[in-house]
Amino acid sequence: MAVRPPTPPPPDPWLFPAPGPDGFTVDDLADLSDEGGQAEIIDGTLLVSRPGGFTVDDLDRIPGGDGNRYELIDGMLVVSPAPGMPHQVVVTRLATLLTAACPRDLFVLGSSPAVRKGRRGSVEPDVVVLRKADVAAAFDRPYTGVPVLAVEVLSPSTRTFDRLVKRSVYARIGVPTYWIIDPSPRTGPAITALRLDPATGEYLDDATVGPDGILTTAEPFPVALRLADLHDLG
Repeated sequence: MAVRPPTPPPPDPWLFPAPGPDGFTVDDLADLSDEGGQAEIIDGTLLVSRPGGFTVDDLDRIPGGDGNRYELIDGMLVVSPAPGMPHQVVVTRLATLLTAACPRDLFVLGSSPAVRKGRRGSVEPDVVVLRKADVAAAFDRPYTGVPVLAVEVLSPSTRTFDRLVKRSVYARIGVPTYWIIDPSPRTGPAITALRLDPATGEYLDDATVGPDGILTTAEPFPVALRLADLHDLG
């Protein structure tokens, strides 16, 4: 029986190119280290795979600090470029608005810790609401809890993954509430609120609210969110 030799680990440190404002292009593929796998680009997001997949140990070989976001989905490395200003404004405003309504047993973070489940999965929502007990436990160790709310703010290079792939990932790990926000500076922000159905393990559309509307919800806590406030610079 033929035995496939083990795939060597990526180089240490594992460095990636800095993409342009529209994300990665085919020219960036030439700058990748040869780690025995294959790479492709979808909507400006870089996907790197190899036989046997990558693990969280491989993520630790990436120095970071380059503005890219590095996530693992079923052993596939997903590299997305740094978000633009509209994205960052919405993330900051949303975290502020949620914090104002957040109960004492929960905590809002606009800079998410890695949500890791198993050795082949690690994702980073844009905004999360966490149980305060899980936050306290993660001060001196990796975060191992499950957010009560995960929020993704769409970027040109992440629209497909946030709407389809990450929706499936968050459902699988049991995140009860998932919001997808389109920060469009041209038309104003819109939000789709999803609620996990425990009977099916899939998300149900709870509400979709446009730029002139107000999202009123009880999950993960009671809040009335005026969408126009997400672009309010004060």
